[in-house]
Amino acid sequence: MKTCTILSLMFAATISSANECNFTPQTELETLYCQVSQTHPKPNLVNIYEFRKNPPKVQKLILKPHLKKMGLELPKDSSDKANAKTNTQTDQPIQDNQLSNCSLTGNTIRCNRNTYTLLTNKNNNELSQLALSQSNRLDLPEKKSPIYTGKSDQEYLSSIYPYYLEKMIGIGLAEVTMTFTKFVATYKTIVAEKKSFSTRFETMYEFLKKDKKHNRIERNTRPVTVTIEQCYFAGRKLIVCDDVNHNWLFSIAEKR
Repeated sequence: MKTCTILSLMFAATISSANECNFTPQTELETLYCQVSQTHPKPNLVNIYEFRKNPPKVQKLILKPHLKKMGLELPKDSSDKANAKTNTQTDQPIQDNQLSNCSLTGNTIRCNRNTYTLLTNKNNNELSQLALSQSNRLDLPEKKSPIYTGKSDQEYLSSIYPYYLEKMIGIGLAEVTMTFTKFVATYKTIVAEKKSFSTRFETMYEFLKKDKKHNRIERNTRPVTVTIEQCYFAGRKLIVCDDVNHNWLFSIAEKR
């Protein structure tokens, strides 16, 4: 199974059900696009990648005739600026560690005496015996947990994001993790729907485990096209680099 297929499966689980949409809506217009794409007979729509290349005004023109048939209205113009900001803004977790003493060369990051190597997807025979079992749960804590009392959404998400990454690495999917920007956008979408972020991600994780258990995934690492300025620590042993749309994860090399 190709990496892009896994990505589609992962994102699909972050909305109402795993079968509703094959991407994570990041704006109100993309949510409407998702609704339109699920109607029958199947509408004649551009794919989501082409849709995202257009400014909000053009996106509205694309959606307008379909929404009219469905009895739905377009969002007011006041949301356009917010939508555009979501597509271009890069979020990073709140963290103290900086990479000023690090350098990125090819698939390796060097920080003083430590070396971090690029992680790739793993086949099932390379995973622990319990990795894809029912006992391996994601178990993200909810924002309402006592430990997050008085914490902002950004602080909460910054706290749980490294754990999410480690759990994805644990099932052999290091190459298809959500960037922090998408992680935040997905959280906001789920909260806006008044749904449980933790439950939604648990559903996603179980879906991924089940799919990976029965399908082979290829190592298809994209060339590292970021600079060290686009990287940050996610815990003591992991460095994340991202270009908003894609993550590259680097893990500290074991010293011999």
